[in-house]
Amino acid sequence: MIDEEVAKHLDLCLMEVVESFKLFDSTDERRKKLNIVRSLEHIGEQWVRELASDQRLTHRLSDKTGLCRLLVQGSTALGISSRSGDIDAVLLVPNFVDRDDFFSSFPSWLRKSGDISELAAVPDTFVPLIRIKVSGIQVDLVISRLATSYIPRRLDFEQTPGDLYRNMDAISVRSLSGLHLAYELKKMMLGHAHFLPMLRVIRTWVRARAIGSYVYGFPPSIAWTIMVVYICRRLGDNSQISTFCVCRRSSVCRTSEPAAERNSGKELLAPSSHGLSCLVYTFFAQFASWPWPHPVQIASIKVASDLNIFSWDPQLVISFLMFSVDLEHGRSCSNGTIYGITIGTFYC
Repeated sequence: MIDEEVAKHLDLCLMEVVESFKLFDSTDERRKKLNIVRSLEHIGEQWVRELASDQRLTHRLSDKTGLCRLLVQGSTALGISSRSGDIDAVLLVPNFVDRDDFFSSFPSWLRKSGDISELAAVPDTFVPLIRIKVSGIQVDLVISRLATSYIPRRLDFEQTPGDLYRNMDAISVRSLSGLHLAYELKKMMLGHAHFLPMLRVIRTWVRARAIGSYVYGFPPSIAWTIMVVYICRRLGDNSQISTFCVCRRSSVCRTSEPAAERNSGKELLAPSSHGLSCLVYTFFAQFASWPWPHPVQIASIKVASDLNIFSWDPQLVISFLMFSVDLEHGRSCSNGTIYGITIGTFYC
């Protein structure tokens, strides 16, 4: 066990190390990326308006609803984008916009922008996309065609999967999955003060050890994120994982202390009061002893059986969410093969 003052000092040291790597966006860089998203959304609105006019559907357009929306996914949506990272974004369009239009007419609208230096359409992939470079920053654009003739002000991810994804094609479901996943992760970690700092620590460690390359079989960034969420949610819930705790800042940790000290009348802290250093230590202790390739699961599986889609199923192609890191079947949120992770990976 380490006392609270030592834990605070270790927390500060961890963040100093993370800052020294300069991996993550500054405030100005985040603002620049946000401006890029806004400018691309404006181009998308002009494009959708033209399509509606060509199809004589302008009567469907209303000031109360959007023509389209461009929303960020991945690390940018979680608030932890890296300086060298790209922007993953999904363009939400109404049902009168066809995916073929996205690859035929939308690129010409993009080329009108003087800030776009590169453009490549990639229609024949698991999730078709347009890859562009805007002001030196790479942007991967995917399209999700909603079942309605308008774009709501906000997507209601609290709906059942059957209601949310009904009448949407499989590619649109997959294109929307990153946005849905980011929403669920942020909801899970709402109010957890150490989630983002811990995620920065782990991603810095991954970069330093050069084990973040998805091409070589290591987990993608979302898989590391799921593992961080697992630790943040489980540490302090009286589960076996709490045996790895090294701090004295939570009631669960204090169950190993003498009864006289536990019953001294002092106020016990909530489980979320674990220090950053304790969470990081627990991360490595837990996953160094994890029974790989057993999946790491952070939420129950959601099913829309009538639509044949599942939040996670290693045997199915269509998944609108993935709350597991499954190394046996080689699937994570990106449906890719992961074979480069072993118990030894977690020994620093």
